[in-house]
Amino acid sequence: MKNLVRLGWGSGPTYAVYSDATSQAAYGHRDEALTDSGIQNSGSADVKGNGEITRLKDPRSKTVLTVNTNYAIETILPGDTVKVLNVPSGTSSLLSGQVLRIQRVEYDGSLAVLHLADQVDVFGNEIIESLG
Repeated sequence: MKNLVRLGWGSGPTYAVYSDATSQAAYGHRDEALTDSGIQNSGSADVKGNGEITRLKDPRSKTVLTVNTNYAIETILPGDTVKVLNVPSGTSSLLSGQVLRIQRVEYDGSLAVLHLADQVDVFGNEIIESLG
């Protein structure tokens, strides 16, 4: 999580600072310094700096699911997608119905522990694949 980005850009020592006051008030100052010599104008720097703030200003949660051998766990691979269905009432429905990509699978013989990507990461990868 970062809510203040110092971006150095261009061939000279040109810097710009981007921040989110609401995130800073809620979580304190979390700084990051970036350099991108490929940026040649302030408009492009603003797009990158504001984009980084939007992407990083809020804390991210890690999503881990455990699957037992009632499912063929040996068929689950990184890169596959999962959709959580039939979430019991009284349980957070945050993931209900969302399609998330599996980043890592840990096998334990009788269980598979799935580490899932953030929804933002999944969406970004889909865009890259469609453009690629």
